[in-house]
Amino acid sequence: MTQVQKLSPNDSNRIADCYELHASSQPFPWSFSTFSDMLSEPYSLSIAFNENTPVLGYVLTLQVLEETTIMDIAVDAGKRRQGIGTALINHVVSNAAKTHEGRVLLEVRATNQHAIQLYKTCGFEQVALRKNYYPTVASSSKTEQSDKEDALIMQYPLIPSVK
Repeated sequence: MTQVQKLSPNDSNRIADCYELHASSQPFPWSFSTFSDMLSEPYSLSIAFNENTPVLGYVLTLQVLEETTIMDIAVDAGKRRQGIGTALINHVVSNAAKTHEGRVLLEVRATNQHAIQLYKTCGFEQVALRKNYYPTVASSSKTEQSDKEDALIMQYPLIPSVK
């Protein structure tokens, strides 16, 4: 059974596992230093695990005022479509609701249809579009905006009037 819990900043083995997952899941991963800097307040790292696997996936969040932002989320490629991403998102939403926050925000590449569908299934809605936000592999050697990808801004409103 998959469990989700907040990870202690002192759990160096699982942090290293999360970073490996981050590096393998992102076209432009953060450095380990940047990733590990995001493990203390106001950031939080939670992991999904089971009795056989110490890290199935993780979610990194930032909590500021009445908002939680999902900064990064990843699930092991061999474990996707098994409810792990949903469990991680539900963990974030549940914790935000307990602390009376107004909404949970995230941004996602406009072409990442699997992630967008997951977020919509979990109750997120698109609230904005950032044009030419993400670099693409094609743009990594150029500076042309036409080679950049749009980002969808999505939210899960915990208070109905928050937009």
